Formats: sequence, C-alpha cells, structure tokens
Amino acid sequence: MDKDKQYQNYSGPYKKLAVQWLNEALCFVSSSVVADSLVLRNRQLLVAAKRWLQLQVTLRIMKFKLTILFVVTALLSCKTHTRWTEKQKKSLQKSVQKQTQLMG
Repeated sequence: MDKDKQYQNYSGPYKKLAVQWLNEALCFVSSSVVADSLVLRNRQLLVAAKRWLQLQVTLRIMKFKLTILFVVTALLSCKTHTRWTEKQKKSLQKSVQKQTQLMG
C-alpha cells in the first residue's frame, strides 16, 4: 500500500505539468484562431498597405545623403594631398549637379 502511494506521489507533478502544458497550448491556439478570424473580418487589413512610396522617398533621401558624403570625403581627401585645378573643380561640380538632378 505504501508503494502505491509513493508511485502516485512521484507521478503526480508530471501529470499536472502535462495538463498545464496542454492547457497553455490550447489557449495559444484558440487565441491565434480568434485573432485570425478578427483579421479576416476586417477588410482593410486584407488589402496590402501602400508603403512603397514612403520607401521610395526614404531611399532617394539616403542616396542623396550618401552622394553628398562621398563628394565631401573626396574633396577633403584630395585637398589635403594635391591642389585642385579649375578643370577638376568644374568636372566635380558637374557630376554633383547631375547626381542632384537624378535624385530630385
């Protein structure tokens, strides 16, 4: 009789944990099903958001900033090593103008 009680005591927590785990899993599944059904009811959430324009503007701004950074870095590095001729300055200004026209 004592051995039966011992075996019951040892297996008791495992049964409780299994039931608790099963309960948590079922609650998670049921909550996700409810969330999915709410999403399907809301037609606006089914339509893809039009965020491409926002991304395009952000990418254009990033390109412009990188171009300016590149030009400034090139100017600073070249100015420390050699002197600029007028021809080099004009060609660099033209390339910067082309980049700004492409961005804008």
